[in-house]
Amino acid sequence: MIRRAATDNDAAELLEPLDKTEWILHRTTKDVRTLSHALGISTLQELGLTAALGELISNISGKEETRFDLVAVGLDGRLAEPIEIGLFRIAQELIANVLRHADATEASVQVMQEGDELRLTVEDNGIGFDMSTAQAGMGLRNIAARAAAIGGELHYDSNVGQGTTVTVVVQHVLPPPSHPAS
Repeated sequence: MIRRAATDNDAAELLEPLDKTEWILHRTTKDVRTLSHALGISTLQELGLTAALGELISNISGKEETRFDLVAVGLDGRLAEPIEIGLFRIAQELIANVLRHADATEASVQVMQEGDELRLTVEDNGIGFDMSTAQAGMGLRNIAARAAAIGGELHYDSNVGQGTTVTVVVQHVLPPPSHPAS
């Protein structure tokens, strides 16, 4: 808008600081993305998915209006690294969606493993959306692609005024049994 409002006389004066401001904003956005992707990865690599999700939620707590809870059931050991990283990235994106779009006061992140199946669910009490008229946005398409990359499926349910529930189900998360060398 500022570019369009500038006249020929003052264009050079206005556009130089505007260009610099745009560059700073772009750089800052890139730095924030890089930092946010780095958060939790060391914890994920050292301690696993549950600890990394706990750290992520702890970092959000008190800084956002939405209160997040973490529930983890059945995760006794570590998962394969690509599955842990994929699920962590999915959780980050789902949490960001809640903060950006849901206008929720409460949300939960649930990780439940039963046998060879793992479910990651992010649920909120926000504004929801009408599934009959809404199309999956880029965020849900990206999450579906991330889920597919680790052998998972994306499921979601939402109703206007009743919040949204998004679940990623991954089969075959247990490592194959090791066979002694013969």
